[in-house]
Amino acid sequence: MARKNRVSVYDGIYHVTARIANRAMLLAEDIIKDQILEWIVSVAAFSGVEVWSFAIMDNHLHLFVHVPPVPERYWLDPDDEPCAYAFGMRPPECRAPLWSPGGDCPQVPRPSLGFMLDDEEMLGRLVHLYGPDRAEAKGRTWELLREHGHGDQVDREKERYCRRMYNLSQYLKTLKERISMWYNDTYKHTGNLWEGRFYSGVVEKDAVVKTIVSAYIGYNPVKAKLVASPADWKWSSYALAVSGAGEHSGYCRRMYERMLGCPWEEVRMKLEAAYADRLPDSLTPEALKEMLDDYDDEDEKCSDGGGVYRASQAIRATMKLFSGAFIGRDKAFVQRAVAGLPERFPRAGTRSVRRCRAFRWELPEPLPSAA
Repeated sequence: MARKNRVSVYDGIYHVTARIANRAMLLAEDIIKDQILEWIVSVAAFSGVEVWSFAIMDNHLHLFVHVPPVPERYWLDPDDEPCAYAFGMRPPECRAPLWSPGGDCPQVPRPSLGFMLDDEEMLGRLVHLYGPDRAEAKGRTWELLREHGHGDQVDREKERYCRRMYNLSQYLKTLKERISMWYNDTYKHTGNLWEGRFYSGVVEKDAVVKTIVSAYIGYNPVKAKLVASPADWKWSSYALAVSGAGEHSGYCRRMYERMLGCPWEEVRMKLEAAYADRLPDSLTPEALKEMLDDYDDEDEKCSDGGGVYRASQAIRATMKLFSGAFIGRDKAFVQRAVAGLPERFPRAGTRSVRRCRAFRWELPEPLPSAA
């Protein structure tokens, strides 16, 4: 059966999860999570995406990813903005009959790239992908090719790299491939490492929604009873940012600041307030799970955000709360997002739009200070 197209939107924000096959705890060792942490950051630097927050669990990953538009300085035509975000709705290698000429299938021309990085910028990105030595060697090869009149060969290679940038599917493909190849080689593992495709849900840009989703990701280790506080799980962006130590702490703080547009200490107060919030006395975790599992997507009262849900309910909820194709408070954002997809790209069906969940989430007041 053909795979469904992903919903991919302009300047999109996504909650992403990727799970190990059979839910096996193959990522339990510290050295494995340390390596994955390195690749989450380095592959993002190559791809041009921003990983606002993340949590590396023993058998799955949570990522909160922003895919920005292609910067204008890279555009080939100043009047035609590239649509790189939509390239990976289904990887090109999986849709060869559509991209290839001839045949009985309706023909969809392969989208033009529309942007290109110069050699220096591209080599800087490749350092994050291959390391400095290999990137430097590739730079020398490109220089020789251009000197001998084979610059077109260099441009074709750079185009292949560009098609892996500013796109969620291509970022996750590169990240999961890196992890799989290293894990299989190190631990002599055979067969599929990952449980099928990664899940992604488009997240509304509302500050409350972004705070809730990020807090939910940071709370996962606590919910799994691995630690007592989100700040204790050292393989999450929140714990790294709070610690203030290590090479990735500064990166995590910058990502939180970009997410909410305020200094890290203010971001921390918002997240700590969400974590300090408590379930109402009349609501047990079991009752909360049952309530959310029984949620009716077609219920108009719920679909338009008729109920108000506290931060404590959202971040302690099961994954089902965040398993829709769209995550937000305003159902209209779904129609706006889908309407913005370029006509020349494959489009997701309307079922995801009809089943949108719009919850009116409520954040508590920030704590007076961040200790």
